Amino acid sequence: MEASTSSGAADSDDLNSNLDDETTPDIKETTSHAVDDLLPILKKYVGVFFMLFSIWFMGYCGFSSSWVFMIVIVLLLREKATKRKEVKLLVARQAVTSERQVIEAAVQELPSWVYFPDTERAEWLNKIVKQLWPFIEGYVTDLLKETVEPSVQEALPSYLKSFRFEKIKLGRYPPRIGGVKVYTDKVARDEIVMDLELFYAGDCDIEISFKTLKRIKAGIQDIQLHGTLRVEIKPLVNIMPLIGGMSFFFLNKPATDFNLTNLADVLDIPGISGILRNIIEDQIAHFLVLPNRIPVSLMEDVDLTSLKYPMPEGVLRINIVEARNLMKMDIGFLKKGKSDPYVVVEVGAHKFKTKVINNTCDPSWNKYFEAVVDVIDGQFLNLDLFDYDTHSSDDPLGNLSLDIDHISQAGSLDSWLPLEDATNGELHINLTWLSLSHTMNDLNVQLAQCRHIESTMGELVSSAILIVRLDSAKDLPTSKKSSSLPSPYCLLSLGHVEHKSRIIVDNSSPVWEQVFHFLVQDPNVQSLDVTIKDSKKDKSVGVLNIPLRRVLSQPDFVLEQPFNVDHSGPQSRLFIRLCVRALEAAPKKSKMSVSDPKAFMVVRKSESVSSVNVDEDDDEDDNDNTLETDADEHVFNGNHNGIEDLMMNDDNANTELRKRHLDSTKSLQALYPYGRLQLSLSYSKARSKLTVLVQKATQIIGVNSDRTSNAYVRIYLMPDKSSRHKTKVIKKTRNPIFNERFEFHCSESNLSDAYLDVCIKNSAFLSVSTTCLGKVEIPLNSMDLSTGNSDWYVLQKDEEDDSISRISAS
Repeated sequence: MEASTSSGAADSDDLNSNLDDETTPDIKETTSHAVDDLLPILKKYVGVFFMLFSIWFMGYCGFSSSWVFMIVIVLLLREKATKRKEVKLLVARQAVTSERQVIEAAVQELPSWVYFPDTERAEWLNKIVKQLWPFIEGYVTDLLKETVEPSVQEALPSYLKSFRFEKIKLGRYPPRIGGVKVYTDKVARDEIVMDLELFYAGDCDIEISFKTLKRIKAGIQDIQLHGTLRVEIKPLVNIMPLIGGMSFFFLNKPATDFNLTNLADVLDIPGISGILRNIIEDQIAHFLVLPNRIPVSLMEDVDLTSLKYPMPEGVLRINIVEARNLMKMDIGFLKKGKSDPYVVVEVGAHKFKTKVINNTCDPSWNKYFEAVVDVIDGQFLNLDLFDYDTHSSDDPLGNLSLDIDHISQAGSLDSWLPLEDATNGELHINLTWLSLSHTMNDLNVQLAQCRHIESTMGELVSSAILIVRLDSAKDLPTSKKSSSLPSPYCLLSLGHVEHKSRIIVDNSSPVWEQVFHFLVQDPNVQSLDVTIKDSKKDKSVGVLNIPLRRVLSQPDFVLEQPFNVDHSGPQSRLFIRLCVRALEAAPKKSKMSVSDPKAFMVVRKSESVSSVNVDEDDDEDDNDNTLETDADEHVFNGNHNGIEDLMMNDDNANTELRKRHLDSTKSLQALYPYGRLQLSLSYSKARSKLTVLVQKATQIIGVNSDRTSNAYVRIYLMPDKSSRHKTKVIKKTRNPIFNERFEFHCSESNLSDAYLDVCIKNSAFLSVSTTCLGKVEIPLNSMDLSTGNSDWYVLQKDEEDDSISRISAS
């Protein structure tokens, strides 16, 4: 026991030695505090007492012993999840303070900013963030107390209106910026647009409370967050400080993880914890993910509304048609049965869901959704399929991510697409990009299209979008009895959609400066209803109805004026701006072909902050030095070999997509009949080593009965065929992800005559020979390997293996 304890202490010391000395707490102070504070000890033994008492009570009441086993299993699952989180958090914190050591230990591979020159490593920016971190805490505290707290109170039921933030501590670990990309195309002269790859693994401590019989406390700790933060700097002006304002937002929902504390910790068990985490993640998206932004004004005359609510770029119409050959997740008699599939659609902070189709692997939905898109470049359409389960969490059936920028350029996409992270299954989707127009002709064309969809599909879709800027009100009536000022807010409704403004406390002339979007089916007959209410009494203090045909009669479809408010004071006015834009069904000129539907697909980033196993073995000849990842987590394939939560950026997928569009005039089958393979190559002159990172393959030939393969990659460095490596076998898929790294010894003089002989093979059980699914020869004399080279390679037929021809033909 003593030896084990000493070993554990030694491991802990080794791990802590990687952290900055400045961030290590004083040992004496921590020890003194632990002695004085008995709360952790009491909490521990109260929990033990409660567990033993519960077991005794169940026996006393005659409950079955199976309840005891069930509780033990739940506790074991929770303990396993807790340990897993601790390891993830510890490694992530090491990466924040000792990035180089973690990367070298984990993958021994160059990060993404080496492979992609338009993404830069900004260590100077990380040093600035570290210096600003103590001051950022004050800003975040004010933001949570003044903005988030009132919004949460407003959304909660009456018995939880006492919600408040008790403690806000961001901790010692600042966020880290893994890479910076500054855009030079598609930007105006008076703006700067950049993407920051943000990774945060902090020791923050946020505590909230509710007042019931007594004040109940709960909270979250150790938040981990990873995503792409878009920064827009505009307008640029010719007077100091040269920048009028800035806005910050996440293009897509970031991957998050955290630990629950106090009362919330009691509910952190499998099943319930997932619900709590989804609620918290949705609240994060409500403030940080498009269409939501955080604006910062740097000059007095800059309108924050234009920063926070710019004109949207268009609308994406999504038709989830059907799916086929989905995985069978429900248990049948002696074999797996069917599934109960449904689809979750996400565009930024917008989230939609189809109905559940029971007991089928070939469901048909034919459901339409429409999402307002504020920023095209960098946003994705995410589609997740699930099998609905009544008594447990829903099982994933696969997913898809599509680049909205490419959809907008093509105008439309109607195709079957294979599901990622699934052994089989395809989804049929029909997407239409709708740009904004202010001509009556485009509106009439779209109205006819909407009537056709309604008559044939029974679905209501939109012909226009209404942008409402709620500016302010003036001279609202006060209470006759107490002469107290109202605390007004506005309810804006059009059809079945309703938006609510924020509450302005004790003000008869409130200023809201908020913008709301409404999708309109027919602006010729629909109206916008505005109700001004006093939040103190939940009573209406004025109403207004504006027919949208009045807006259509105005120049440029814009109506802006003060409106007289009905059922209000004699001088009451509402200042509001209405803008209608027709939805133009297709661009006049498509910039890319849709003959290759998979060119729209993007490899999705990890849905959770991935764990990293740090391997301290630095043996250069170890060919099995691969990064292990948890089987329950998605792994983003790229040049990071599993450390994507430290160094990942969107350029890997974007570069891949750009390369896919070069030869998109032929069909996909004609272009890649044997699939493609992604490799990253680099050469070290000092070590005379050629490094090959085998990343993934797509749409290889399926030779199993279920149209999948058990694939592995074999590599020769030619002409010396004695140098050979192969990957592990990835079973039952046509899109295997390998993420394995190999090294070949080769002098620089011999490199010009060398080439790689790469073959993807199928591993068959009890078979002497293996089938070659496709091969490619890569000459090394035509590429610059000094800074690394990452590319997709088209697989060809192996002329020596005739079986592949028969498989391809079938």
